[in-house]
Amino acid sequence: MNVSGDNVRFGGRPVAIIGVLAGLAMMLGTTALVLWLGASLHWGVQVTLIVLGGLGGVVVAGISAFFGLVIPTTVESGPDRPKTQPVEPKPDPQSASPAQ
Repeated sequence: MNVSGDNVRFGGRPVAIIGVLAGLAMMLGTTALVLWLGASLHWGVQVTLIVLGGLGGVVVAGISAFFGLVIPTTVESGPDRPKTQPVEPKPDPQSASPAQ
């Protein structure tokens, strides 16, 4: 679903959903790996790794959802905003040699 302004369209919902799913997978995957492979670790280390993995997943999900929903997918020029034309470079006055 695209939400449109005058010349701006927002349609990043799939990006946001995929990012939230990736963050969720990161949270659950870190927890599973620490519990499965880190059984010989001290319980404090296990808890620390699980919390850090969970926080990392929350950060990934939050940033992805924010930017997926806030950044426009298309910005078009309209009648009130003309398309920009390429700017021609001005000649450098120092590089021009005076006529002798």
